[in-house]
Amino acid sequence: MDTTEKKRGTGRKKVPIEKIESSSQRYVTFSKRRTGLFKKASELCILCGAEIAIVVFSPREKVYTFGNPSVDSVVDRFLNQHNHMNALEHDHLQQQKQFIEVSKQLEAEKKKEVIIENLKLSGWDAPIDSLQLYELQQMKQALVQVKKKVVEEFL
Repeated sequence: MDTTEKKRGTGRKKVPIEKIESSSQRYVTFSKRRTGLFKKASELCILCGAEIAIVVFSPREKVYTFGNPSVDSVVDRFLNQHNHMNALEHDHLQQQKQFIEVSKQLEAEKKKEVIIENLKLSGWDAPIDSLQLYELQQMKQALVQVKKKVVEEFL
């Protein structure tokens, strides 16, 4: 073998992000990726002073954790922070709920408006006194159908 010719390995390849079918290959990949993930998390903690907790379940149902300073302290801090929302966050959530409710009411009113416009276009905005008996019967049947549609959409 010539000294200028070097044996080339496979090196790093771009791996498609999809489930690996082979269970043994999947576990090898999981182990390597888990190690890399924990290494990156450790670097982030050292470089930036971040507090991190990672919980990973393997394909074989084993649990692996990483935490800085510890998983328990980070999880406790997270839970305490979210259990004691300040008043501004609470008010913001209430405003969002009100907005959603008003938006729903607005949509319902728009649907009602469309139904009324359709009735007007069909000529039903004329006075009932001027309609004949067969026209009143047709109107009754149509109103029954409209009532069914309204009940289906709004209830």
